[in-house]
Amino acid sequence: MLDERMDNMRLWRGREPKRPMDAEEENISYPRPNRLLVFGGTFDPVHNGHLRLARQILTKEWADEVLFVPALRSPLKLNAQVSSGLHRLEMLKLALDNQDGFSYSDLELQRRSAVSYTIDTMNTLSRIYPDHEVGLLIGMDSLCTLSKWHRAQELVQRFQILVYPRPGVTPPAYVHLSKHFGYRNAKRLMDSILPEAEIETFTESGTAIRAGVRAGEDMSGMVPALVWQYIREHKLYQD
Repeated sequence: MLDERMDNMRLWRGREPKRPMDAEEENISYPRPNRLLVFGGTFDPVHNGHLRLARQILTKEWADEVLFVPALRSPLKLNAQVSSGLHRLEMLKLALDNQDGFSYSDLELQRRSAVSYTIDTMNTLSRIYPDHEVGLLIGMDSLCTLSKWHRAQELVQRFQILVYPRPGVTPPAYVHLSKHFGYRNAKRLMDSILPEAEIETFTESGTAIRAGVRAGEDMSGMVPALVWQYIREHKLYQD
C-alpha cells in the first residue's frame, strides 16, 4: 500500500504529455509545473503544528509551495465562534514571514457571501495560476466528511487531494468513499493519505489553544512567538 501511495503522489508532481512521444521527443526534458498546495482552515490561531506539517510537505517534495488560505466561515461549522478574519490573517502574516515556500491569500476572506466553498476557491486559484498544478491539503477528519462538501464530486475529480493523518481519527471505509465518489476516485483518495511513517502528525489544536488562553494558561509553546505576542496584545480568546 505504501508503494502505491507514493506512486500516486508522483502523479502529483507532473503529468506526461497526453500523446505518444516520438524518438526525438523522448530525449527532451519537459519542465514540471510548479505544484501549489492549498492549505485551508480557520487558523484561529495558526499554530506550530500547521507550520511543521507544511514544512514536511515541502521537505518531502510533495509540493513546491504551500498556500495558506484562511476560511471566511465553513458551511459545516456555521455555529462555531470564529475570530475576525483580520486577526486570523494578521497572525498568519506573522507566522509565515521569511518562511521560504510558504505564502498566504485572503481570497476567501474577501468573499461577500456568508460562507466559503472550497471548490470556488480552487477554481479561482486555478485561473489565477494557470501554469501551476493546484492541489488541496486536508486532514483525515475532513476526508471523513468530504461527501458533505459543496460540489464534492467535482472537487475530487478536478483536483489532486493530499490527506494528512490526524491522531485518533480513523480513515473512512473504502466502501463509504466509493458510494459517494465512485470506485476509481475512492481509490485515489485512499492512496492520497500521507503515510504516517513518512510524516509527523501534530497534536496542537486551535480549540485547545483558545481554551487554554481562556483558562489563563501559557500556550506560548504551541504557536510562533510573534503569534503569541499578538494574541496577548489583542487579548484574543479571553472572553
